[in-house]
Amino acid sequence: MVPTKPDDEPLELNSFDASLQKYAYLYGAGDIVWPASIALARMLAHVPSLTAEKRVLELGCGLGTAGLAAASAGAASVLLTDRDQAVLDCAHEAIEANGLAKTVTTASLDWSADAATMAKMVGLENSRDAAEGSFDVIIGADILYDAQAATLLAKLLDTLLPPAPLFARVLLADPGQRPHRDAFAKACSATGLVMSDDVLPGPEDMRLVGVMRAEFSE
Repeated sequence: MVPTKPDDEPLELNSFDASLQKYAYLYGAGDIVWPASIALARMLAHVPSLTAEKRVLELGCGLGTAGLAAASAGAASVLLTDRDQAVLDCAHEAIEANGLAKTVTTASLDWSADAATMAKMVGLENSRDAAEGSFDVIIGADILYDAQAATLLAKLLDTLLPPAPLFARVLLADPGQRPHRDAFAKACSATGLVMSDDVLPGPEDMRLVGVMRAEFSE
């Protein structure tokens, strides 16, 4: 349960923006398990072949719910990334509590950094890693939260996805009411990527957003 301030005035939570307003006093969005993370984690648990024996990267991991689900489903390795080190510290505690320290690690990742810095942050610091790709699956939940994030994420994925003919899967869970998928699609197109938008089954009204290099969509 999310705590409320003692002096809170009653607020009818009839929209996502109202929820953000009510709980704005909390440390930040990263210390909450959001519905998108639950929906994505459930899919990874129910379809383990998506991540089994694969190298997985979670972007904007928060507490790492989806990444931990991938690890539990048999991923070869999982790297949880977020900009907020305090949130990563919480994710590390979750890793330890679930006995997944041999599979799951964490790293700070700032999407606004230059391409070379971002590549170094996630272990793509030499040309061989960049060419071969360090990740088979890239996941994220509720990370298209504004137009700027959509643009930065498209550039980041262009850095992280290996060049053709190598292929890496991108799976993003995005709340149905979020208005930024169109902006993300345009930003992807500008970097030579193609976005798909499908229903993510479950009660949370989520969309399953996929991204690939344009060569694979032809």
